[in-house]
Amino acid sequence: MGSPSQEHFFGPSSLSQSSYYSYKYDWAQMPGKAQGRDGGPGLRICFPLRAPPLGRFLPPLPEGQAGKAVARLLPYLAEPFFAPLSAFMEEGQLSKRRLGMLERYRTAKQQVVESLCAEIGSAQDATSAERRERLVALAQRQAAAVAQVERLAEEIRQNLCKTTLLEDGVDWEETRNWHLGDANRELPGQDRFVVLQAAAAFAAEFSGEQRGLLQEAATEALGPGPAAADSSASPLSETYVHFTPSTSRIRLPAEMPAALQGRVAAYHELKGALKDELCAAVFGNDKSKDRERAATFQALREAQAARIVRLQSLAEEIRVGLVGSVYPDEPPTSLIPPSLAPQIADYLKAKVETQRAFVAKLAEVRAAVPQGQAEIVPYARGYQIQVSGSAVSANADVTVLNSLPEFHETQARRYTGLVAQKKALVQALTEGPGRPLEAADRSVDALLQEFSLAQAQRETWNKYWAYRQAVLEPGLSDGQRRLLFSSAVESLVGPYIR
Repeated sequence: MGSPSQEHFFGPSSLSQSSYYSYKYDWAQMPGKAQGRDGGPGLRICFPLRAPPLGRFLPPLPEGQAGKAVARLLPYLAEPFFAPLSAFMEEGQLSKRRLGMLERYRTAKQQVVESLCAEIGSAQDATSAERRERLVALAQRQAAAVAQVERLAEEIRQNLCKTTLLEDGVDWEETRNWHLGDANRELPGQDRFVVLQAAAAFAAEFSGEQRGLLQEAATEALGPGPAAADSSASPLSETYVHFTPSTSRIRLPAEMPAALQGRVAAYHELKGALKDELCAAVFGNDKSKDRERAATFQALREAQAARIVRLQSLAEEIRVGLVGSVYPDEPPTSLIPPSLAPQIADYLKAKVETQRAFVAKLAEVRAAVPQGQAEIVPYARGYQIQVSGSAVSANADVTVLNSLPEFHETQARRYTGLVAQKKALVQALTEGPGRPLEAADRSVDALLQEFSLAQAQRETWNKYWAYRQAVLEPGLSDGQRRLLFSSAVESLVGPYIR
């Protein structure tokens, strides 16, 4: 069960249902039905997910599949129009015209992202300067297409919020009968989260950059998650910090030049000031009339425009300064050559299966001889289960005891195989390039376990490839970053939605 102190992808009622750390999301338990101003049932609105931090471990997928209604929304989990779209999740609620707009958006965005990823991939072996030059040129070539995709996203958002003679729209203000500061509100942090997310999703006056900042501020309104550290007391290498695109989170390298540290500090100071102003405007106008609130938001958009450009410029300077850095979540370089990975995986898998078989059989034997003693002991062909005790013959389950010779024979064959596999690995690690076993000064089992963990970390790191490019690769435009980042988040988290 989640709580306001945990990190969450959805709001508001997900706060009592599914947390980021469970990695399983039951859509039926997501934001419930909001109560309208007239006291009747309002629309059910879900807010965009919170992106996982760069490099965070991704566990096995939950069982089952997303329902049809949920599956229709999965491609849009991180889109700026997701919240109003979520109100139309049931089949038949979207007109053919709106479905066509969504399909055009999805196709156009996919074309931009695929072309972008292909160019980034082809430039991986170039020098950092050459790669940046190529990506800057690509950003110029894609500028019109990127702008068109983002305009279409905004058109969809506006359309879903607008009611016409032929189509219903989502009016956030009509879905609620409460405001910040009302006496009957028990979770003020959750209320602030909802109000900020709603402003990001429904207020027409904010820019795309401001919407992202509001979403960041919304998650911060809930307080730090279990893995978050106090940034005022912890080094940046131990703290996940928000970066650009908004809602992305990274841990910065442990060591950075003083000039780069200064840029990082300036970036976060400016970003914090922008978010503070946005929060003040949203909270201060929560009970205002629509026209008054809109005028305030429009004025703030104009007042923040130049500083948002400066924020983006600082982010690019930081990216350039970070080129070649090693990040805390980046997998370590192993002394063992990757070519041995399949052989090591087979050995470790066989070892674990053998151990699990012994543990399961030992439990079975102990249940069969409740007044006797059973333990695993070494013998000439490996290990066996030894049973002793005066009450064994009188109270034992004979069937279980009679199965031990066959079990021991099977385990002996497994043990012989393990010994042969380990011998081959020891030879490869002793005589192979760099002689890893000698260089590591550790036992072969410790070295193999370390390699296995590093491999798992690398597999996770590779899943964040598009995320890393969107956040850290110099040369991309801000629009390219937003499109690539939202695609990355949707691909990372979408499979966990049920």
